[in-house]
Amino acid sequence: MKSARMRIGNGLLVAALLTVLAFVSVSCGAEDTHTVCPSGCDYSSIQAAIDAAQSGGTIAVHSGTYNETVNVNKQLTLRGIDTGGGKPVVDAGGTGSAMRLSHDGIVLDGFTAINASSYPQAGIVIYSNDNFVSNNTASHNSKCGIRLASSSSNTLTDNTANTNNYYGILLDFSSSNNTLKGNTASNNDHGIYLYSSSSNILTGNTITNNTDGLFLDFSNNNRIYNNYFDNAINAYDNGTNIWNITPTAGSNSIGGSWLGGNYWRDYAGEDTNGDGLGDSMLPYNSSGKIVNGGDWLPLVEAGEQPISDTGEDNVPKVSGFEAVFSFAGLLATAYRVLKRRDY
Repeated sequence: MKSARMRIGNGLLVAALLTVLAFVSVSCGAEDTHTVCPSGCDYSSIQAAIDAAQSGGTIAVHSGTYNETVNVNKQLTLRGIDTGGGKPVVDAGGTGSAMRLSHDGIVLDGFTAINASSYPQAGIVIYSNDNFVSNNTASHNSKCGIRLASSSSNTLTDNTANTNNYYGILLDFSSSNNTLKGNTASNNDHGIYLYSSSSNILTGNTITNNTDGLFLDFSNNNRIYNNYFDNAINAYDNGTNIWNITPTAGSNSIGGSWLGGNYWRDYAGEDTNGDGLGDSMLPYNSSGKIVNGGDWLPLVEAGEQPISDTGEDNVPKVSGFEAVFSFAGLLATAYRVLKRRDY
């Protein structure tokens, strides 16, 4: 009996020790945050903070200009903190990339990357996978704002790539299964350029005032929908790609009520049924520059709101007929109820 009690006591002691060790481990990991600012923080150099951090740690960078090239070679979270002077600026000074992601699983949020040297360098260049890059600005770089090189499963959201000498955002050398959502690419030669890169999703992006909006070169099976295009040439595509989804009720990039294809500033077709999706001059193919197929559901000025109904009688609203459809729906419902009562 005493031996049994001792075994139980020892087991409880071991469990308690393991719990304490786990708590200490989590606490230490949570406290691995390094601050960077021009003066008064843990470091004045972003790279020095990265070198000192443990994998899984966080680098919090305050407003200021950091004249360095940064290589993130650990799984870290880098957050730019606007402390009154805007996003922290990483200035490569014309040598290399401003920010290089060379390890998987990095979070990069809230930076401005400028003055990178020519290709293959970029304001932000990604040579790894499964990264989350958001709320950054890449501008005034010699060749490329944001570049993904042989990189997969990255998410780029709400970034701005503007006023770069050639590419706003570039995916090249088999960069696949990436998601580009809510980004802005403007005032570049090519807004977004995919070279030999397939199975990516581009949605909700604003691509304007570029020589070429979206250029797909030897790239296939990319899904492109709900983007906004207003460029000298909106699209070029020599592969086989998907330019719209099945019509789905939901807010689109121009405030309409249906998701389908993309908004094209030069689309000259008409919406004949008021649903906000083009019905003529289909598919939109950027004056023949989309070689195979094109956008079968181009977005035009929003029509009436669709009925949100999970039942059997989904009917898009058409101005002047809502009351008729509502009454018809009530009759149909009453009929189904009475029919059930007959059995």
